[in-house]
Amino acid sequence: LDHPTRNYFTQIKEVVQKNDFGTDEERDIFYANVFEEMKDKVFDLFVEKETGTTIQAILTQCKASQLRLFISSLNPEYVH
Repeated sequence: LDHPTRNYFTQIKEVVQKNDFGTDEERDIFYANVFEEMKDKVFDLFVEKETGTTIQAILTQCKASQLRLFISSLNPEYVH
């Protein structure tokens, strides 16, 4: 995992921990952007301890619809 990606997810972890979104729309946009950034990197992110715990925090705080979107990005067959 490259240094810029590690830094990005360190910053994301701080935002997730604060959980200080002004509106639901801001929160939805934030998670959509994070999931977009995770594309094609998800397995590398999970194997790194720091980014793996960040992803875990993200997945426990996002909406069910966002979680389905994330899972479908891994493999579209997982979502019906």
